[in-house]
Order: sequence, then structure tokens, then C-alpha cells
Amino acid sequence: MAHNVKTLQWFLRLNAAFSIVNAVLMIMLASPLSDLMGVAGKGIWCIAVGSCLLLFGAYVAVISLSSRLNRTAVLSIIWQDCTWVFASVVVLVFDPFNLSAAGKWLVALVALVVGLFAAGQWFYGVRLPGVRRD
Repeated sequence: MAHNVKTLQWFLRLNAAFSIVNAVLMIMLASPLSDLMGVAGKGIWCIAVGSCLLLFGAYVAVISLSSRLNRTAVLSIIWQDCTWVFASVVVLVFDPFNLSAAGKWLVALVALVVGLFAAGQWFYGVRLPGVRRD
């Protein structure tokens, strides 16, 4: 049981670190990243998404550091990760931003990693008695 909670915390901490690192990169490298993704002159989107991602990463970090994980908080993180993956699929299928090939690969790669976080958090977090249900 304790092993599962520790594994869940590990998934959450990786998710937080991945989110924060990517958020900082998106904010600091907004213009070159926009150019790479094929949306030149749209650096404001990288800054906006990076800022929201930074808040999400901080939220996940706070939750992951708790000695008793809250099931509702973990579920909210899982659903936010699933929403990110779904939105990424929509962007890849409908290409509303006319992304470059590199941009599409970046979106797909990040969606894959986020999907793995969601799956691990679901597997180790939803059915655990050690995770509070309030």
C-alpha cells in the first residue's frame, strides 16, 4: 500500500517537474519556440500557455508533497492531463494553427508524456485506500 502511494507521489512529482520546466522554457523562449512550431509572431500564445502551465505545475507540486494525498485533488490533476491530451489530439487532427512538422512532433511528444502521467496517476491513485476520498 505505502509503495503505491509513494509511486503515485513519484508520478505527481515528475508531472510537476515536467510542467514547470516546460512552462519556463515556453515563457523564456516564446519567440524562437513559436518560430519552430510554425506560428511566427505568436509568442504571446507560448507565454499564455506557459503561464497557465506554471500554475498547474505548482499545484501538482503542492499536492505531491502532501503526506496524505487527496483523491479529489489527484483526480483533478488526472482530468486536467486528459484534457491536455484531448486538446493536443484536436490540434493535431484539425491543425487550426497550421503548425510546422516540428510543431506537430512537439505537440505529439508532450501529449504522449502527459498521457503517461495521467495513466500512471490513475493506476496508482484512484483505487488506493491510502488516498483520502474527501
